[in-house]
Order: sequence, then C-alpha cells, then structure tokens
Amino acid sequence: MKIYVIAANTFREAFKDRLILGLLAAGILLILSSVVMAELAYVQRVKVISDVGLAVITLTGLIMAIFSGSNLFARELEQKRVCSILSKPVPRYQLVVGKYAGTVFSLTFNLVIMALFLIGLLYADSRTWEFDLLKAVALIEAELMVVAAVALLFSTFTTSILSVFYTLLILIAGHMIEDIKAYWQIKSLVGRIFTKLVYYVVPNLDNFNVKPEVVHNVPVPPAVLAHACLYGALYIVVIVAAAVWLFQYRDLD
Repeated sequence: MKIYVIAANTFREAFKDRLILGLLAAGILLILSSVVMAELAYVQRVKVISDVGLAVITLTGLIMAIFSGSNLFARELEQKRVCSILSKPVPRYQLVVGKYAGTVFSLTFNLVIMALFLIGLLYADSRTWEFDLLKAVALIEAELMVVAAVALLFSTFTTSILSVFYTLLILIAGHMIEDIKAYWQIKSLVGRIFTKLVYYVVPNLDNFNVKPEVVHNVPVPPAVLAHACLYGALYIVVIVAAAVWLFQYRDLD
C-alpha cells in the first residue's frame, strides 16, 4: 500500500512538471505535422504518417523517461522531503520502487495519449484503423521502462545532471550494441575486455525496435514480442534491485 501511495504521488507530480507537459504537447503537434510531410512524399501517406508518428512517440517518450527518472530524487533531496518521508515507517526500498512505478505510470499515460492520437489521425486521413501500430507502441513502452530504470539507478547516487548524461550514454550505447560487438576483434586485450563488458552490461535497445516492420506491414511474430518483453522485464528487475541496494546505503545528510 505504501508503494501505491508513493507511486500515485509521483504520478500526480508528473502532471505539474512543465517539461513533461511541454513534451507531450510538442509530441502531439509533431505527430500532426506528419500529415504535411505525407503531402510532400511520393510514397504512401499511411506509411509516412505512421513512420513519422512512431519516431516522434519514441523520441518524446525517451526524453520524458530520461528526465523523469533522473529527477526522481533530486527535488526531494534538495527540499529535504526524502528525510521527512523516511522518518515515517517507510523502508527505502518502497520509496525507490514506488517512485519508479509512478514514473512508469506517467510514461505509459503519455504514451497512450500520443498513440491514440496517431491512430485517430490515421483513421481521419485514410479511414482505416492501423491497430498493428500497437505492436510497435508496446515495445516502445518496454524501451522507455528500461531507460527510466537506468535513469533511476543513476539518480540514486549522483546529481540529476550527471544522471541525464550517464543515461544518454547508455541510450546511445544500447542502440550501437552490434557495432560494439564488432570491436571484439581488436588487438588490444584491454579493448576487448572493455567492449565485451559493455556488450553484456548495456541493454540491447534494438530488441525493442519493430517500427520498420510494422510500418511496412511485415509480420512481427509473437515470439519476437514475447522475447523483447521478457528481456526488458529481466533487465528492469536487475536494475531496480541495484538502485534499491545503492539507495539503501546512501547518506542523505
């Protein structure tokens, strides 16, 4: 119950965050602008609108995830609200899990709004319901949850600015995993060890990218979706557990 209360408060605070509201408004406007881009393209309008819309949802959601996760404890620590919360019978692990759950609820809510707007826009333009887009949206959600967990991890032991920076590095590396794997063949032993460490520690975010297949009507097997979701869930459990452990021993004075 305490986790639920903390999550609900975090969810409510997200709606007071001008950055999140601004990003949501910007995302909707950019999705709407995809209609103009479709007018200028020489390919099918539905594919252009879908492609641009999913790209906007992904980018907007990632920015939300990075900044929301990185700021989870910054304000509370600055205003000493964490000490006030923990002075009550609230274990630290419940605070961390509750904060993360509230952030996920907020990201999911904003993602659903943008996804429904995109599907509605496609229906208004082509009179067809493009519900296959929900497959891509579901994996976008999984990616956002992973990125938010990484941002949460960094926020437990560093400042919000550094947390944003470190999470961006992980995000970039996560989309370059296959390129990183290619460096295993370099001669330097230290280099090989480092690249293998990065490969096995950094999440492979390309697992969550089925946007090209969905846009071009290529079937996405259920096994692919299940594997990506299971991979994301396992990674989130490990990262949140690490965040709980780090926050457990953090000096809040």
